[in-house]
Amino acid sequence: MPLLEAALMQAWQGSYAAWYQVRKQAITDDLGQDPTNRLLLLLGEEITSTSRFTPEQQALDAYLFSTVQGPIANNQWAVADGTAPLIGHFASRRTRGHLQYDTYEKPLIEGALAYLSTALDAATIDLSLATGLTGKLLSVGSVYDNELFDNFSHPVMPEIDRLLRQYIRLLQQSRLPIDASLEQFVQFPNLISKTDNLWEEPEHGGWAEGDLGQAMLLAQCGRWLNQPDLLKWAIRVAAYTIHRRKIGQMQIDTPGIRYGMAGMMRLYQRVYELTGEPTIELEAQLWRQQLHTLLPTLEGATAPDYSLFDGLLGLYGAMQTRYDGSDLPLRSLLL
Repeated sequence: MPLLEAALMQAWQGSYAAWYQVRKQAITDDLGQDPTNRLLLLLGEEITSTSRFTPEQQALDAYLFSTVQGPIANNQWAVADGTAPLIGHFASRRTRGHLQYDTYEKPLIEGALAYLSTALDAATIDLSLATGLTGKLLSVGSVYDNELFDNFSHPVMPEIDRLLRQYIRLLQQSRLPIDASLEQFVQFPNLISKTDNLWEEPEHGGWAEGDLGQAMLLAQCGRWLNQPDLLKWAIRVAAYTIHRRKIGQMQIDTPGIRYGMAGMMRLYQRVYELTGEPTIELEAQLWRQQLHTLLPTLEGATAPDYSLFDGLLGLYGAMQTRYDGSDLPLRSLLL
């Protein structure tokens, strides 16, 4: 197993020594320029960070900030490459009283909002969670979860509120007729091309794209914007995906987070946590059980895949719980 992946796995199991060493090496060797490494570093910080806020944590945060200034300035940022999650990462630092993080959070949010204000009116719109506007808006919206910024006290919150409401209107306008064709079973397109009047359907289910990502966005916006009707809409969207599975219209055979069972399981769990709908929790448990059944085969492979998005590392992260029974924090993946 590669160095960063191995250290993160040990941290998830409660042993942090290797992680602390790798954190230093990541800066020295400039590992964070790689998008997957950047995400691994963020996931490690989610599990190991404490309110004490050490100089080592400060050094890593300064380094991570340096790796994403260019991509965000060039409008090349997303959840999947670890750039968008840094907004939520720094917002959580401020929650714990480290107000100097305005130095990091402010330029990231302002750069993101400058892009989003035009992206919603662009000729081509990516609606996916991994690379598109759903994931980007969820990342920027994490400012709502910061207890320092209640009642719109953060200067950018009115603009975030406006963008979220505009995106919800776009989703309302973009819903696909369920009976449009015998082969069309999804409710939302993955890509909209206004120039060609073309709506591209998702090719996969799971975390990266598809209706469940939109269900999570609707549920999260229902909480952030205090709109119960969005919670009900999120439940209906998730319930339809459950119905599709039951009648054989949704087949997920891969185990990973990106397009597979682990991503489905965690998305259902998040929608349940936001809505409290018990049928959605039961669906999350069903996917968890399927993963438990499949795991020994994956671990016994001649050359096991330990990658984050498609392999065992992502599965372990999705399935493992901490000593108190709660799920591991996977905030950087919006899970």
